[in-house]
Amino acid sequence: LDGVTWACPPREVLRPETSRRTAAELLDALHGPELGDRPIVLKGLSAGAYSIGNMLLELDARCAASPEDRDAFYKRIRCAVYDCPVDFDG
Repeated sequence: LDGVTWACPPREVLRPETSRRTAAELLDALHGPELGDRPIVLKGLSAGAYSIGNMLLELDARCAASPEDRDAFYKRIRCAVYDCPVDFDG
């Protein structure tokens, strides 16, 4: 199992567009030739869960015209674990 660590500094929570740029770079890597067919396990703790949410929003924006690409990505996700996600409402 390969692993990628995404450190989410406070500026990415306060400025979602920064997090979306980082998410776009991660999506590029996950769709690249070396990782494009690998299974994915997501683990988001606190701000990490927020970052994964931004990555999935970026994925939806990219795949608006081709939902089959989005569905192919979701099929690669084998497990997702979230703990203490950032909550602006509560």
